[in-house]
Amino acid sequence: MIRLIDFQCKIEKFDTHEIYSPQVLGFNVIDSLPLTNAPSCTIKIAAKKRINDVMAVSQVEFDDIIRLQASVRFNVLEKHVWVDIFEGRVQNISKEFSTKSDIEFSCVGHITAAFDALIKDDRTYTGLDAKDILASLTTAYTFRLVYNSNYVESGLAVTQYNSQKEQNFLIDAYQEMEKLSGYKRMIDVKPTYTASGKLHTVYLRWRKLQATPTKQYAIIEGTPRLRSASFDVIGEDVKNYRYVKGGMDAEGVQYSGSAVNSGSISKYSSRYVVDVFSWIQTNTLCREIATGLTEESGEPYTAGQVILEGTIDAHIGDLVTVNIPSIEISGAEINGNYTVYRVNHVFTGDDFYTVLDLGRIKKSEYDYMFKITQIIKTCYKNQVR
Repeated sequence: MIRLIDFQCKIEKFDTHEIYSPQVLGFNVIDSLPLTNAPSCTIKIAAKKRINDVMAVSQVEFDDIIRLQASVRFNVLEKHVWVDIFEGRVQNISKEFSTKSDIEFSCVGHITAAFDALIKDDRTYTGLDAKDILASLTTAYTFRLVYNSNYVESGLAVTQYNSQKEQNFLIDAYQEMEKLSGYKRMIDVKPTYTASGKLHTVYLRWRKLQATPTKQYAIIEGTPRLRSASFDVIGEDVKNYRYVKGGMDAEGVQYSGSAVNSGSISKYSSRYVVDVFSWIQTNTLCREIATGLTEESGEPYTAGQVILEGTIDAHIGDLVTVNIPSIEISGAEINGNYTVYRVNHVFTGDDFYTVLDLGRIKKSEYDYMFKITQIIKTCYKNQVR
């Protein structure tokens, strides 16, 4: 079956809010979990003017609003149904001196506003749901992201959360809320538009990762969608005897704690690691962090990457069914449900494909800084054998 794929890029001027849609020649969109970097997109468009005209680049300006969309049809008579595959703002613009008249510009997702929003006063929250902390901080420190209870989910109780004046950004709080959930929840945004297509409001979203496989797509060996796949067993992170050292007490004695993973030691022998975190000020927290990190690093884990024909329905946080009998890992074929933690859409002008990374989100000491009302376990992947 032949697919007809069309792309359009709507550029809204940041100052006049006029909208125009240049021809899209190519793009590269990347989004990933956890929220370490904002979603990014590089887009190439056809310029309206020649290279020797200084106005050639002015049609795209810093901070312009970008909405990149795709439409997949199976018949020329079908109506276009446009799906957003990237929404954000222009950050950098490139124009080369040559016979070409193309403009290439890079964009970042709307969540980037949180990277620039400095928390300007001391904040202490005690005994609140994470959504209430997000509401307070978002409302106080940025106008480009709007908190609305319709776009957030409750259920993550936080015993205490602190932020010091002029030392943390709003993004730090967003990242820490994801960590506190054990990476079972994610932060992103939901832009809304007026009837004329202009950006209206960008709402903050706080939601659980999918617990049931998506019905929009699957990764099945033998189907046209799947182009290639590779999976690896990663053993370099296996550590089963961990010491955690903290700061010094009033008498100059260093806080410390340790933990072992006996099952891992019995299989792989002792594999030591020593971590030093000067911000830890109790032996108890040293032990808790050592226990959490050791539990997460006792066994090798499976990670994979698949390349699909262009799949505009793929998003980070999806739980997707994967069945590739030709690949066996540790004596079992790849057959189960995996969480998508990275999505890369690429259009070269001649080809449109999607790269998905499936695997685990590595834990760090910061995942065990706070006590919450649920046990933090792993969210590396949800694989059924």
